[in-house]
Amino acid sequence: MMFKTWSALLLGIAAVSNVASPVKAAAWKMQTDLKCPDPTIQHDGSNWWTFCTGPGIQVLMSPDGNSWKRIKPVFPKGLPWWNREVPDHKDTNVWAPDVSNYNGKTYLYYSISTPGSRTSAIGVAVADSITAGNWNDQGLVLKTTNEKNNYNAIDPNLVLDLKKKPWLVFGSFFDGIKITPIDPKTMKPTGKIHSIARREAGIEGAILTHHGDYWYLFASIDHCCKGMDSNYKIIVNRSKKIAGPYTDADGKSAMEGGGTIVYAGDRNEIIAPGGQDVFNNKVIAYHYYNKHEDARTLRVNDLYWKEDGWPTFG
Repeated sequence: MMFKTWSALLLGIAAVSNVASPVKAAAWKMQTDLKCPDPTIQHDGSNWWTFCTGPGIQVLMSPDGNSWKRIKPVFPKGLPWWNREVPDHKDTNVWAPDVSNYNGKTYLYYSISTPGSRTSAIGVAVADSITAGNWNDQGLVLKTTNEKNNYNAIDPNLVLDLKKKPWLVFGSFFDGIKITPIDPKTMKPTGKIHSIARREAGIEGAILTHHGDYWYLFASIDHCCKGMDSNYKIIVNRSKKIAGPYTDADGKSAMEGGGTIVYAGDRNEIIAPGGQDVFNNKVIAYHYYNKHEDARTLRVNDLYWKEDGWPTFG
């Protein structure tokens, strides 16, 4: 979930401009029964792609952004190290994948965990491209445990700074959102872990994108997964430095619960939007519930930027 890295920027611009149907309207016309929690969105080859929470990492593909089909998961049988690093993880379920292009390769970060636990792990796989689909898992990136850590190693997001150096954003609830530099050779953490957002009532699913003079930290707050009782919302904070400090439109610190609500749905057709990802500063994908479908469903919108620099969609 992320600004899709500088190496993907030109591709993203071409992709958005060449796919005519979705960009004509704020909300893309698409099926309303596409189960896809925590989507990450990319364009590769002639198709749009989303990767989602689910068994083996779920994958959806669309030639036009309107009609989507589900294809084979990335790791349909799971990987042995998942259950070894997170002993209570007994199945092939994977959370909150994130896809980015960097240095001529495509990286897929993902998380292994169980509800309410900080015993979690982030992994990464690499492929020549999404279309090639030749995913090679690189194993464990970062691990936390209930005993040793007050933060949680889930919800990863790869982002490049203005010097094209890679960073990893991650975190959920507990001690909030973190960011750390990563080694461009191993694509694993090296250096200090910075705290950039915290909220007592819950914050997670953070992604970073750079627009104008600022880094924008999109995140989801409150609760995602209670069906029609869910109250997820998408918020944003911003900073002139990638490692913060971040503040909302009113100047409140993200470390003190700050966050300007970008979208909260309508509690009818769009309930509890969140788990968002941003592509090329022009597109935002997220999941939601609606009164017809008690499951987290994919939705994609055009993303706009107001004169004051803050994002908007709906």
